[in-house]
Amino acid sequence: MGIFATLHKEHILIREQLDQMTQAVGLIEENKLPPRDFFDKSLEFGRTYTNKHHHFKEEYLLFSQLAQKYEGSIDAVVEKLRNQHELGQNHLSDLSANLGGYERGESECVSKVRHHLSEFVRLMEVHIFAEDAVFFNMAKELMSQEEQDALQSGFEAYENGQGEDPTPRCKKILEEARAILESMKPQEI
Repeated sequence: MGIFATLHKEHILIREQLDQMTQAVGLIEENKLPPRDFFDKSLEFGRTYTNKHHHFKEEYLLFSQLAQKYEGSIDAVVEKLRNQHELGQNHLSDLSANLGGYERGESECVSKVRHHLSEFVRLMEVHIFAEDAVFFNMAKELMSQEEQDALQSGFEAYENGQGEDPTPRCKKILEEARAILESMKPQEI
């Protein structure tokens, strides 16, 4: 599988998390608060899979190689994508910081959790669309097949250096989070 197919496949899994987060926002707006365990799982997925696994490959491998090759001519685009990664991490940190009050039912913390959750989803949906529809196509045109193959080797070396592939564990986290949300839906008789 090529580098862009790999990143796109990872985006599909991240979108699954975003769909769950959107459901959680809807529940909060209906005053049906998902339990803390849902958010702990969402944060673990976001930190492990989205940030450490996926964004590392984008920022430190793909973006860096393109920035070096084009000596600043695409820095604005790369910087915007990196800033979106950082802003997303900030939303997850702020969400995490408000979970204690959320659990106690403090209205300000419940509101902040909903805000950071919905802003994270909005930001990541726009970000993923920009990468899939524009940036990856641009990068594919800018990189030779040799460069893409070398980058794929870099992806594989990074993944091998991490030990266990986080994908199966993160899929399980998503399944567990989905089950929590499913348990909150009214049962049909």
